[in-house]
Amino acid sequence: MDWLGQSKHSLESARLLSKGGFHDIACFHSQQAAELAVKALYLSRTLDGRGHSLTRLLKEIEGDVKVPEDVLRAAQQLDRHYIQARSPRCFDSGSPMDYFTGEDSREALQLAEEVINFCVAKIAR
Repeated sequence: MDWLGQSKHSLESARLLSKGGFHDIACFHSQQAAELAVKALYLSRTLDGRGHSLTRLLKEIEGDVKVPEDVLRAAQQLDRHYIQARSPRCFDSGSPMDYFTGEDSREALQLAEEVINFCVAKIAR
Protein backbone atom coordinates (compact mmCIF):
# COMPACT_ATOMS: atom_id res chain seq x y z
CA MET A 1 0.00 0.00 0.00
CA ASP A 2 2.96 2.33 0.60
CA TRP A 3 3.91 2.07 -3.08
CA LEU A 4 0.39 2.93 -4.23
CA GLY A 5 0.23 5.81 -1.77
CA GLN A 6 3.50 7.18 -3.10
CA SER A 7 2.24 6.68 -6.65
CA LYS A 8 -0.84 8.79 -5.97
CA HIS A 9 1.28 11.41 -4.19
CA SER A 10 3.62 11.61 -7.20
CA LEU A 11 0.67 11.94 -9.56
CA GLU A 12 -0.73 14.81 -7.49
CA SER A 13 2.68 16.53 -7.55
CA ALA A 14 2.71 16.12 -11.36
CA ARG A 15 -0.70 17.84 -11.49
CA LEU A 16 0.62 20.77 -9.48
CA LEU A 17 3.75 21.00 -11.63
CA SER A 18 1.64 20.99 -14.78
CA LYS A 19 -0.60 23.75 -13.45
CA GLY A 20 2.51 25.74 -12.55
CA GLY A 21 3.91 25.48 -16.07
CA PHE A 22 6.66 22.98 -15.26
CA HIS A 23 5.57 20.65 -18.03
CA ASP A 24 8.84 18.75 -18.45
CA ILE A 25 8.99 17.84 -14.76
CA ALA A 26 5.26 17.06 -14.72
CA CYS A 27 5.82 14.54 -17.52
CA PHE A 28 8.68 12.93 -15.61
CA HIS A 29 6.65 12.73 -12.39
CA SER A 30 3.74 11.21 -14.32
CA GLN A 31 6.05 8.43 -15.53
CA GLN A 32 7.35 7.97 -12.00
CA ALA A 33 3.83 7.78 -10.56
CA ALA A 34 2.94 5.04 -13.04
CA GLU A 35 6.19 3.21 -12.30
CA LEU A 36 5.44 3.18 -8.58
CA ALA A 37 1.99 1.70 -9.26
CA VAL A 38 3.42 -0.99 -11.54
CA LYS A 39 5.96 -1.91 -8.88
CA ALA A 40 3.14 -2.05 -6.32
CA LEU A 41 1.43 -4.54 -8.62
CA TYR A 42 4.60 -6.63 -8.71
CA LEU A 43 4.87 -6.56 -4.92
CA SER A 44 1.22 -7.58 -4.56
CA ARG A 45 2.12 -10.74 -6.52
CA THR A 46 5.33 -11.25 -4.50
CA LEU A 47 7.35 -10.53 -7.64
CA ASP A 48 10.40 -8.32 -7.96
CA GLY A 49 10.00 -5.66 -10.65
CA ARG A 50 13.31 -4.01 -11.41
CA GLY A 51 14.15 -1.24 -13.82
CA HIS A 52 12.26 1.78 -15.05
CA SER A 53 10.67 0.70 -18.33
CA LEU A 54 6.94 0.52 -17.78
CA THR A 55 6.52 -1.30 -21.08
CA ARG A 56 8.99 -4.02 -20.18
CA LEU A 57 7.67 -4.38 -16.64
CA LEU A 58 4.08 -4.77 -17.84
CA LYS A 59 5.07 -7.24 -20.57
CA GLU A 60 7.02 -9.33 -18.07
CA ILE A 61 4.13 -9.55 -15.63
CA GLU A 62 1.74 -10.72 -18.37
CA GLY A 63 2.27 -14.34 -17.35
CA ASP A 64 0.62 -13.42 -14.05
CA VAL A 65 -1.68 -10.55 -15.08
CA LYS A 66 -3.35 -9.86 -18.45
CA VAL A 67 -2.40 -6.34 -19.51
CA PRO A 68 -4.71 -4.70 -22.07
CA GLU A 69 -3.22 -3.12 -25.19
CA ASP A 70 -4.36 0.38 -24.22
CA VAL A 71 -2.46 0.12 -20.93
CA LEU A 72 0.66 -1.07 -22.78
CA ARG A 73 0.33 1.88 -25.20
CA ALA A 74 0.02 4.27 -22.27
CA ALA A 75 3.17 2.75 -20.77
CA GLN A 76 5.05 3.17 -24.05
CA GLN A 77 4.11 6.84 -24.21
CA LEU A 78 5.13 7.43 -20.60
CA ASP A 79 8.45 5.64 -21.05
CA ARG A 80 9.51 8.45 -23.40
CA HIS A 81 9.40 10.84 -20.46
CA TYR A 82 11.80 8.92 -18.22
CA ILE A 83 14.94 10.43 -19.75
CA GLN A 84 13.82 13.06 -22.25
CA ALA A 85 11.85 15.07 -19.71
CA ARG A 86 14.81 15.48 -17.38
CA SER A 87 18.04 15.38 -19.38
CA PRO A 88 19.34 18.32 -21.45
CA ARG A 89 21.49 15.81 -23.34
CA CYS A 90 18.43 14.52 -25.17
CA PHE A 91 18.19 17.58 -27.35
CA ASP A 92 20.59 19.12 -29.84
CA SER A 93 20.14 22.45 -28.13
CA GLY A 94 18.11 23.70 -25.22
CA SER A 95 16.72 21.87 -22.24
CA PRO A 96 13.62 19.77 -21.66
CA MET A 97 11.83 22.86 -20.36
CA ASP A 98 12.08 24.27 -23.89
CA TYR A 99 10.38 21.29 -25.51
CA PHE A 100 7.54 20.16 -23.25
CA THR A 101 4.14 21.84 -23.40
CA GLY A 102 0.94 21.95 -21.40
CA GLU A 103 -0.56 19.50 -23.86
CA ASP A 104 2.32 17.10 -23.17
CA SER A 105 1.91 17.26 -19.41
CA ARG A 106 -1.90 16.92 -19.55
CA GLU A 107 -1.54 13.85 -21.77
CA ALA A 108 1.11 12.36 -19.47
CA LEU A 109 -1.20 12.83 -16.49
CA GLN A 110 -4.02 11.00 -18.28
CA LEU A 111 -1.72 8.16 -19.34
CA ALA A 112 -0.38 7.80 -15.81
CA GLU A 113 -3.91 7.67 -14.42
CA GLU A 114 -4.74 4.90 -16.88
CA VAL A 115 -1.76 2.79 -15.78
CA ILE A 116 -2.36 3.51 -12.10
CA ASN A 117 -6.08 2.67 -12.31
CA PHE A 118 -5.23 -0.62 -14.02
CA CYS A 119 -2.75 -1.51 -11.28
CA VAL A 120 -5.14 -0.53 -8.49
CA ALA A 121 -7.88 -2.71 -10.00
CA LYS A 122 -5.55 -5.71 -10.29
CA ILE A 123 -4.21 -5.29 -6.77
CA ALA A 124 -7.75 -5.06 -5.35
CA ARG A 125 -8.62 -8.48 -6.76
